[in-house]
Parts: sequence; structure tokens; C-alpha cells
Amino acid sequence: MNRADRNGVPITAGYRMYTGKLMTQADADAYNRMTAEIDRETWPATIEFLKDQRHRLLVMIATA
Repeated sequence: MNRADRNGVPITAGYRMYTGKLMTQADADAYNRMTAEIDRETWPATIEFLKDQRHRLLVMIATA
């Protein structure tokens, strides 16, 4: 199970975000790639940095 995403469930196109915006396939793919990168990483500081970057991506998508 992936430790960085929604209990191992990847986000899919059509996911409704907190702003009401629907994620496109490209948005979902970018988010899921970031999650996969976090899952591969082993260094704690890098994991936290990648989580921060993924959150920034999510906010950017939600508010675009």
C-alpha cells in the first residue's frame, strides 16, 4: 500500500477538489506521479520536501 496517497487509492480524472474543480486526466497523472516518487524515496527529509511540492501542485490545480 502506498504510504503517501489516499490509503493506496490513486486519484482519477473527475475527482472533485475542495474548490469544486474537477481534476483532468493530466492533473490526476501529475499528482499520481508525485505520489509514486514519494513512495520510492527513503530519505525522510526528501519525503517531506516532495509532500510539500505535491501539496503545492494540488493547490495550484485547485485554484487555476
